[in-house]
Amino acid sequence: VVKCLEHCGQHTGAKDEGMAGKVVAVVNRSEVVGRPLAAMLANDGATVYSIDIDSIYVMERGRMTRTDVTPDDAIKAADVVVLGVPSPQYKLPVSTLKKGAVVVNVSGFKNLGDAQDGDDADYTYIPLVGRVTVACLERNLLTLYKQYHVGKISLRYRLAEEVSKLGDVLGDEASATKRHYVLAGLGVAL
Repeated sequence: VVKCLEHCGQHTGAKDEGMAGKVVAVVNRSEVVGRPLAAMLANDGATVYSIDIDSIYVMERGRMTRTDVTPDDAIKAADVVVLGVPSPQYKLPVSTLKKGAVVVNVSGFKNLGDAQDGDDADYTYIPLVGRVTVACLERNLLTLYKQYHVGKISLRYRLAEEVSKLGDVLGDEASATKRHYVLAGLGVAL
């Protein structure tokens, strides 16, 4: 979600201040997406309204307090609206959006209603964020693999080359046997 917000200019990418001065409404305070995302954006400097079925909380820099703001007022004030309601029946009316708002849909269902005649539909809609999340996770996994394993693999082969050179220098059968066991111990196929 943060990568999408960076791409559309809502998040600067700066640590702890990337969302300074922004108002965000996160609809659905789930343990998997809503609550952690609201906390992360609040820690990045945003004022976050965490909207759920029975209550609304305001999150700012690690503090979460209940508020009397209505869901409509919170969404109308939001520069960014994150929708994560796991139901095809929930549709946020476009008319409740602030002009120029960015709407990020993290749900598997489209949670944003269609614009009606007369709606001032000036917003940016980002659907299917789950696919972007999966792509970012795969990228991070490959980076982690390269950082952890590739260095070890290249070190293993460099050691194997050195052991092989040592055996070539000594040239006797005993060193060839030792070389075989050292290479096998390094996990190099012989």
